[in-house]
Amino acid sequence: MHRLCVYGLLLVLLGCKSTASESEIMVLRAEVLPSSGEGTHSEIGKGSCQAPTFIEGKFYTLGTQVVHQGRLYTAVHENNAGYDPAAWGWFWTVEHQCESTP
Repeated sequence: MHRLCVYGLLLVLLGCKSTASESEIMVLRAEVLPSSGEGTHSEIGKGSCQAPTFIEGKFYTLGTQVVHQGRLYTAVHENNAGYDPAAWGWFWTVEHQCESTP
């Protein structure tokens, strides 16, 4: 069986050494790697986007909402130094697609 190895924010699926137990790896895999298209942007609904536009490099606190590429995102982790929501999913969660942007 392959193991999911975590190096910072980089996830690698290969036969590497890991101190995590198999159950911890399976939990991590379930949280990070959605199966069969679950959690894709095409499945999210549409709604109002009453939030400022995302600015790359600006620090965002936990719970801050921003609009980026037509989607509303919420910061879900501290120490978010303005990481692009579309590229850094660990720092953000997609709430929904915007019906209109600010």
